Amino acid sequence: HEVLRVRRQSTPPMTSTGLEAVKRVIPPLSHSLHKGQCGKVAVLGGSLEYTGAPYFAASSALRCGADLSHVFCHRDAATAIKSYSPDVIVHPLPAGDATPPPSEYLLGWMESMHVLAIGPGLGRSDEMQRLLPDLLRTLPAHVPLVLDADALFFLAQGQNFELVRGRRNCVLTPNKVEYTRIARSMGLPDDTPLADFTTKLGGVTVLKKGRVDEISNGDIVYECAEENSARRCGGQGDITVGTLATFVAWADRSAKESDADVADLLPAACLGAALITRRCNRPAF
Repeated sequence: HEVLRVRRQSTPPMTSTGLEAVKRVIPPLSHSLHKGQCGKVAVLGGSLEYTGAPYFAASSALRCGADLSHVFCHRDAATAIKSYSPDVIVHPLPAGDATPPPSEYLLGWMESMHVLAIGPGLGRSDEMQRLLPDLLRTLPAHVPLVLDADALFFLAQGQNFELVRGRRNCVLTPNKVEYTRIARSMGLPDDTPLADFTTKLGGVTVLKKGRVDEISNGDIVYECAEENSARRCGGQGDITVGTLATFVAWADRSAKESDADVADLLPAACLGAALITRRCNRPAF
């Protein structure tokens, strides 16, 4: 059966399939590479209740091909996450009244990161929800973003979606409920077509998860109907986010090397993450 449907709504027409576009994003291995060149991924997430989500995201980034994976988490979650694996570098965030404050501490690390994924296990505490607007307002524009889970809940509150509007190196990964919540916050109908949704956000790329994954930046549109498992256990979204973060880091690198617009490569990054997650999920369950 058909597992990949591709269309493009702009000219010039696509000259390759989506799968070929995914392949172009993946960097070739070389003995001349140095540690970190194939991706330094940062994950902001983890709370007292949710320590597994950021670990799944960070470890998936490594297994997909990133060189280094960092987790920035609430201090109450740090010890547990550190105990899961020596592969993940864990940073407990300082308290809100500490010096430097958590947003400033994070910004100090972001200059050396290739992508920041926000949301897995983040929680909805006042402390973490206060951190997000400060961070999103001050994060350098060149740092690619992947937003999931509680970061998407934050975007749907009031006019918070304005903090990412026009950020063309940003990817949102909503499920149906999260998509509807954000659409309503923007004054859009629940069934707004994905291309219209992303256009309203000024070219932000969206991976809308579902029976068939829909991907768009308002211009390029992919649908991934690769067979998936029927199981819907916790952690699958976190694995997608970590895999996607690596692909986004690779897309950003590819765009800089070819002087291309990273927004044109992010749909292929999303498609690569969706395909890998689905193909791994199917034999696992």
